[in-house]
Amino acid sequence: MSEAVATLSEKGAGAMRGNRVSSTSRELHIKKAIDELRQRPDIPETERLQFRGHFQTFEVIELPLDVPILNARSFRIAPLLADHPDRGVVETDPESPKAQAIVTDLVRKSHRHIDGLRGSLESQGQAQPGVITRSGKLINGNSRCVLLRGLVAEGKIPASTTIRVAVLPGDTDNKEELDLESVLQQQKEFKDEYNLVARLMMIQSLYDNGMTDESIAASLRVDKAADIKRLREVLVLMNRSRSLTADPLPLSIFVTVEDQQQNWIDLLKEVRDIENLYGREPADEHIRGWLIAYFSGHSAVHQLRKAKGDWITRDLVPHLAEAGRDGDSITQTLSAEETSTETAAPAAAPAGLDLLDVDSSESTPASSSVTQRVLDLVVKASQDPEREFAMADGTSLTGQEIKRVMHGSVAEGLNNAAQRKKDANRLVRPQSSADSAASSLKSLVEALEDVADDPEFSPRIDDLKTTLDLVQSRLEEVLSIVADIKVPITNDEENGE
Repeated sequence: MSEAVATLSEKGAGAMRGNRVSSTSRELHIKKAIDELRQRPDIPETERLQFRGHFQTFEVIELPLDVPILNARSFRIAPLLADHPDRGVVETDPESPKAQAIVTDLVRKSHRHIDGLRGSLESQGQAQPGVITRSGKLINGNSRCVLLRGLVAEGKIPASTTIRVAVLPGDTDNKEELDLESVLQQQKEFKDEYNLVARLMMIQSLYDNGMTDESIAASLRVDKAADIKRLREVLVLMNRSRSLTADPLPLSIFVTVEDQQQNWIDLLKEVRDIENLYGREPADEHIRGWLIAYFSGHSAVHQLRKAKGDWITRDLVPHLAEAGRDGDSITQTLSAEETSTETAAPAAAPAGLDLLDVDSSESTPASSSVTQRVLDLVVKASQDPEREFAMADGTSLTGQEIKRVMHGSVAEGLNNAAQRKKDANRLVRPQSSADSAASSLKSLVEALEDVADDPEFSPRIDDLKTTLDLVQSRLEEVLSIVADIKVPITNDEENGE
């Protein structure tokens, strides 16, 4: 490391303790580091990046840790920033100290392997260079910069520590920055891949900035542009889903360690089918039931596929009522009558409705169904597991206790719903099979009429007759079974009517 960079690093350590590096000073730091790099007699470090449609080689420089600006528009932190109470501060002046402090916190929270990366940086140093613009904004390497700054502040690494970054051309525009970040997101070193929500927001941002589904698919190495379009529709579905609770949910609530992409794609198809046949509200009701299973801890694909139809009222609620004293308390709370908004002097709200955040002075769609009330209960218990919630019978349960009861009852309900469907399929299977056989025989007649006068078909007729003998045998067997089935006699038939 050059003496100039070392000196700048020492000054940068002071800047991290409170001084703000101006944009002009930041650009001068970068320009000076590039000039010094080009004057070195040895072969400097470079980094190959896919940029503007092909791979290019970029110079790698060292900068004091206080020089780079964290990327407030990073796809990684987008889900958390969308729900942050000070989001406006970041959007208005992303380079301000307050905005950068918020981004720093979100970077730490959004990386799912932060401890492993921190340990690697402390023991081995920075392995891969980040990527920075000429104005000093980090396109890649935000997590490393945040952690290196933290290690310096803790005295774990020298104050002179720098960050290595590849420098983009000065004319790089916003669209190219977004495109590059999407490409770098596919590369794996010691980094955390974007979670599903961040990935969906990245795709939508690329689309909003002029990229087509085809170009996004190529950039992200996705086979079909239709898959990108479907993922954008999943983001719309997520936003729709989070609005179906009494209080809209933060988008970040759908950020999970496990990949939930297939679950959401399945739900998207189900919602489309229901909406096309029955309209939006039945589709919303299906989403609510799906969310109940999801927030109750049953997020595996095979579990969520059972959450269909009226399973809440037919399968979940009965099991919940039988789930011991706590289950009975929850059932009573869910069944508590709502205060009418049509009376001049509303009566006091039933005990336990604080759990559902039902406002006694206002009628809301959130309390219009059992499914809605169950969903609001499960969500609030998940969001605040330590809170004591008042029940309608005068007792109280913590969010964790509610989650425990709901987890077991939902499991029973889903299994019961699956068994009902299986039983229903068993009862309709004979008719479905008969319909299929009739359709196949009709096709056979049409096929025979097509070849009856064709001499080339004659050698095949013996094989066909053998097969038809088997069909006739099966049909006689079916007719024999049907003849032996006793049909219940109705009262009208007994009376001769």
